[in-house]
Amino acid sequence: MKIAIFSDNFYPEISGISDSVILLGQKLQDMGHEVHYFAPKYSKKNYQMANVENKELELGKNIKIHRLWSLPFFESPTNQARFVIPLGLLAWKFRREKFDLIHTQSPFGLGIEALLMSRFLGIPLLGTNHTPIEEFTCYIPIFGKIMTTISKRYFSCYYNQCSFITTPYQGLLEDMRNNGLRTENQVLSNPIDLKNFISVSQERKKELKSKYKLSDSVVIYSGRLAQEKHVDVIVRAMLEVRKSFPTAMFVITGIGSAEADLKKLVSKLGLAESVRFFGRVDEQTHIELYQASEIFAIMSTAEAQSLSLMKAMAVGMPVIGADARALPEYIKPNCGFIVQAGDIQNLTEKNIFLLKSVQQRKTLGENGQLFVSQFSASAVARKWEGIYKKAQQNQKKNNLIKKSMKLSIVIPAYNEEKYIGRCLQSVLAQIETLGGRRNIEVIVVNNASVDATAEIAGEFAGVLVVEESERGLTKARQAGFDASTGELIANVDADSKLPAGWIEKVFSEFEKNEKLVALSGPFIYNHSSRLSALFVWFWYRVGQATHFVNQYILKNGAMLQGGNFILRRSALEKIGGYNTSIDFWGEDTDIARRISKVGRVKFTFKLPMITSPRRFRKDGFLVAAWKYLINYVWVLFSGKPFLKEYEEIE
Repeated sequence: MKIAIFSDNFYPEISGISDSVILLGQKLQDMGHEVHYFAPKYSKKNYQMANVENKELELGKNIKIHRLWSLPFFESPTNQARFVIPLGLLAWKFRREKFDLIHTQSPFGLGIEALLMSRFLGIPLLGTNHTPIEEFTCYIPIFGKIMTTISKRYFSCYYNQCSFITTPYQGLLEDMRNNGLRTENQVLSNPIDLKNFISVSQERKKELKSKYKLSDSVVIYSGRLAQEKHVDVIVRAMLEVRKSFPTAMFVITGIGSAEADLKKLVSKLGLAESVRFFGRVDEQTHIELYQASEIFAIMSTAEAQSLSLMKAMAVGMPVIGADARALPEYIKPNCGFIVQAGDIQNLTEKNIFLLKSVQQRKTLGENGQLFVSQFSASAVARKWEGIYKKAQQNQKKNNLIKKSMKLSIVIPAYNEEKYIGRCLQSVLAQIETLGGRRNIEVIVVNNASVDATAEIAGEFAGVLVVEESERGLTKARQAGFDASTGELIANVDADSKLPAGWIEKVFSEFEKNEKLVALSGPFIYNHSSRLSALFVWFWYRVGQATHFVNQYILKNGAMLQGGNFILRRSALEKIGGYNTSIDFWGEDTDIARRISKVGRVKFTFKLPMITSPRRFRKDGFLVAAWKYLINYVWVLFSGKPFLKEYEEIE
């Protein structure tokens, strides 16, 4: 396979995400796949901060790295982060590369580029969410809570565009589901380097302690130094640990925005001799510092997994972690201890206990090694290979479905002899222009008409006339649905006409988005005055705004225009069909409210329908608008219309 991986975090940025993304690509290459990375272009200063040469990584002949111009992302936890402005130009540039799929690692700059390329090239988009975003937005002054809500909804909205997503721990996945995630998903660990992070003999351990001038009682933390990591809690605990173990030392590797404050705290507490800052270290030094230590401690409240924690288990160290995010899922009781976030006293007690008990450290460490073995880079890469292959198979299946997708146009009609002929002429004329390229059926539901509606409809070749003797718009819609055979069910009013391109637009929208369950557009009222047209324009703009608020923020519905909406059969079946207890008012709002729980509902001004303004002429625009509005609100929040009675308009 030829795989494109998009990541906003990449070498030389110090990040567990960066390390895991690179390791995954290397293992995929070993399995015979070609990997293309799309990553930000970092500055010379970024390389200097990481203490590495300013040159590109050499990962193998089947791995290519494409760097994109980027801007510095100020106040980032690493002080290295970059932001790529998504312009949508990559899709055109790489259109000849023939990628099999795209794997996105974030929903921001490069994540948006990944989405655009996926849509343009028509290939599967898979995603991994590494980030409990609220642990970062909560630090925003004043608007922190609002930004947290918006960000969480945005994450779920973005990842719903993927055909499959993973997160490293269950809690993050459940939170995304609670905020609207609907796409197929599962928990999957990031890959871990178990080849080099291994335990060593006591003799080797002593050699390494001597090499780095470490004592016989070492607690280590490795990772980004940022506010949400709460490394200061470990520093304060070490002050108490040293009362029982005067030679105890705390080793810190990594850099970040909190480094200066941590060094000030160490100096203030008089721990300068016992707390060692190693900064960014090379891989060999990193491994050896782990192997020279007794305990790994992490009090972060923002971990989606922590590769540093997993590496500590791999070398046979017992671990202590905060009761937050992913840490309780990965620190099993037989591998280490969980303490309350910020609890200095309990952290101190657990450190002292482990430093005193050599046998307990050994037992916990061995259990940790056994537990972490399932997350080896090779094992995780094999799981991703299976996911990729399944995505390819689903893509082929979906392509076949698209080619055979059938549209059922259902037209309810009660005493519509004046309009039904014109409506059917517009539908059949458009079908004829498609020249048989699309599979379409037309159904007219005669809803207890007492005029010539059924006879007129029956004169049109290829039109199926269905009888529904019980009056009511939703009863007619349900009868048409029951008689239909298409995957797409278009609901068209008998007094409407299809504008040019309407049918092809419907197919196009559903073919490019398999998660789309309902599609709608506005009405264009023929022979209406300029003032009326302006009123309608304003009405729909307000309606579209409420559509986005309801669907993505309140999660209590969406907007469908009755007489101009199309539903996916599988979604309509899932919600139990039309609500036949509603005769007329609010029937479209009811469908939108229920079907939006199943998938995406789209309202677009590119799908207009020409219709008669007869109801507005009869009641007047203000009265008719009030009736539609009050019933929209009532159905949205109570599930029932405000008005039950309605008048048929000739």
